Amino acid sequence: MKSWLERTGGARPTPLGAVLLGFLIAGIAWSLLDAPDEIRRYHADHRLETEGNWQEVAHYGRYTEGVAKLTQGVGDRARLDLGDQEQVSRVRLLLSTYDPGGRTGLVLRIGGSTGELSYGEEAAGLHFHEVHFDPPAVGDHLEIVVTELQQLAVLIDGIETISPAGDFDLRRLLGFMALLGLVAAGLELARRFTVTPQASAGRTYRSIDVLRGLGAGLVVLLHARGYSAQLELGSWPWLGQVARQGHYGVEIFYVVSAYTLTFSLSAALRRRSDAIIQTFWWRRIVRIVPAFYVTFFGCLLLSALLTIPPTGVDSKNAEEVFATYLTMSYVFDQPILKAPISHSVWWSISTEFQFYVVMPLLGLPLLAVLTGRRASSLAGRTLAALVVALAGIGLAVAGRLAFAGEPWLQCSLFQHIDAFGLGIATALPFALRGPASTFPRGNPAALHILAAAALALLIVAVGSSTEVGNHLGLPALVLPRRLPVLLACSLTIVLLRRAEDRGGFGERFLPGLRALGLLSFTVYLIHVPVMQFVARLPVPTWIGSFDATWLWVVCVSGFISLLGALVLHRTVEMPALTWSHSPKRGRGTRIGSSIYIAVVAVAVVVGILRN
Repeated sequence: MKSWLERTGGARPTPLGAVLLGFLIAGIAWSLLDAPDEIRRYHADHRLETEGNWQEVAHYGRYTEGVAKLTQGVGDRARLDLGDQEQVSRVRLLLSTYDPGGRTGLVLRIGGSTGELSYGEEAAGLHFHEVHFDPPAVGDHLEIVVTELQQLAVLIDGIETISPAGDFDLRRLLGFMALLGLVAAGLELARRFTVTPQASAGRTYRSIDVLRGLGAGLVVLLHARGYSAQLELGSWPWLGQVARQGHYGVEIFYVVSAYTLTFSLSAALRRRSDAIIQTFWWRRIVRIVPAFYVTFFGCLLLSALLTIPPTGVDSKNAEEVFATYLTMSYVFDQPILKAPISHSVWWSISTEFQFYVVMPLLGLPLLAVLTGRRASSLAGRTLAALVVALAGIGLAVAGRLAFAGEPWLQCSLFQHIDAFGLGIATALPFALRGPASTFPRGNPAALHILAAAALALLIVAVGSSTEVGNHLGLPALVLPRRLPVLLACSLTIVLLRRAEDRGGFGERFLPGLRALGLLSFTVYLIHVPVMQFVARLPVPTWIGSFDATWLWVVCVSGFISLLGALVLHRTVEMPALTWSHSPKRGRGTRIGSSIYIAVVAVAVVVGILRN
């Protein structure tokens, strides 16, 4: 049993570690209570009992995934059961304003108290509106009556009731702790049962897996905003700012990917391996394609059986969808891109595959020249890295200028080649130095502080990217808001490598985040379909607020995604990677991988020219 545990994730956590984790969860849950001295309850719109012309309408899309109550009749009523006699000082409603707008009036009644609400002059979209009761209303139900309607309809997408300051909301605190505990349990399962793949460049760096985990976490936080319909997270401003910039998680993936692949090519060059380019392509194909296509067809099957995830694939476009997804050229047609799961999340896989096509063709000659010239001095290696980084930025600017206005530009290598270039540049000083050197051991505590500070730096860079980028004064084509994040990611890699080379990053340092990194690809593949499912589940009233529905989506879908990703990791991803390193693999796989890459390259070029 011990040897099996060592192969699948290491020793069990200590009792002290479990206690500390419990305190950490309690502390985070307490910090998320935006008003601990208030009793907040969230009521999903499906709990409304209605009279009149109300109907339940599908409200699906990128930013919502569920149903809402809608009526077009003046005098129509809706009733919400509050349970026992409840004291209510405020009621918040999420209502839709239509274009063109128009004055719309509602009357809210609790017990003998009445409040009025008028809205409809604001911009089209979902908006929060609040009704105050002073003194607080007391009753066991809330009644809503439509008194005036000058726009298309009244659409209610949720209600929040707030009781005045009083008893501490222990039920809500325990609920938050349970949600965070669910994520902790998923990460612990991931830690125990993930398998570290064989590194083609020799040593495996845990810090790189931690960075991948951070990138995956940022993407999950971003998409949870959409599937909870909470785009601002006003109760937690800085957390909302980080979640809003979660798309930079993809950029972190790109920098890390280019960084690690540079080592892979450098190691193969140093070993004088045969067929380096074909082997590189083969391993990238096996790394991406099996898990991707299992997920792709699995989602189509689930959609046929359960209508989740919603799909746009039908008999009219099925052939084109299959062909473009097979050749990784689906990003050049937006309807096709979104067709399988009604979301564009898989665009980044095509972009990374475009990089895989050109990386060995351009990177291998560069590494061969630099290795031949023996750029052994720190100054020489640094200069080479600077030239590559600037070249990546220049190529990205040229691509954005050449293809400005193309809808597919955001999903192509032309937009993101600066991130890949910076990853290569970050790796060059280490890769050109030669085989791994020995370093003096440092103080573990100090090294862990250094690593934690580096990760914190990257998170701060993500959260403040807009403010920092706006002050740089750089041309818009450089995308100055992205640049601080890319540079911070590069610096973080350097600091983490320094810490790990000197004995930091032991098995007990951020093990959950590292496990998430090992599962990052499979989590990325399935988390949106999982969120589409979770967003249709009833949200418990103790969640308390609209913003907290985001926490519900993050934690529940995070746990399910970790379980699903772990299954995909153990049954598809790792067996494929293990098979790819088999000595029985021969010339046929090299030829096959080259043919597939050629087909992908042609399809991408055709996609560019066709658009």
